Amino acid sequence: MRHLFILLLAISTQALAQKKKPFPQFEIQSEGKVINNDSLKGKVVFINFWFSACSPCIAEFEGLNEMYEKLKDSSDIVFISITFDSEKESKSVRERFHLNYPMYSLSPQECTRLLNGKGYPSSFILDREGRIVFSQTGGPVNKAEARKNVMNEFYKKIMKTAGYKYTGVVDL
Repeated sequence: MRHLFILLLAISTQALAQKKKPFPQFEIQSEGKVINNDSLKGKVVFINFWFSACSPCIAEFEGLNEMYEKLKDSSDIVFISITFDSEKESKSVRERFHLNYPMYSLSPQECTRLLNGKGYPSSFILDREGRIVFSQTGGPVNKAEARKNVMNEFYKKIMKTAGYKYTGVVDL
């Protein structure tokens, strides 16, 4: 029994250590602005990877937009949305779904490198040191379920990581 406990503790510690690893180095240049790991130090960061032909990605849009509206005025939380779609396609999606949050286009190769084998959609929450404290890949295709997941998982964890009080649970 003692050996099982030690094994479970070792597995839990290893999983925690892997989750707290730094997000890969990256750089986004957009509208004369540079976003990279160094510029994000000291901030809690939410990063979402998506593409326009991904049904679970599209299902998250409404919830992500709602979450962005709640977070946009916070000076210590950064919301980043990344796609490998062209800037033209990204702009079209933004207009079609009335999205207010910033979207950035990177090459498919750079998205693959940053995702390290994960699929779409993938979301990460980074602590103020740039370490991954939460990640999720995949999601529901139903908009209501996706919204509930965004608000009850992502938003809740962002608030906790930033040291803010989380208020409420979203029901379907």
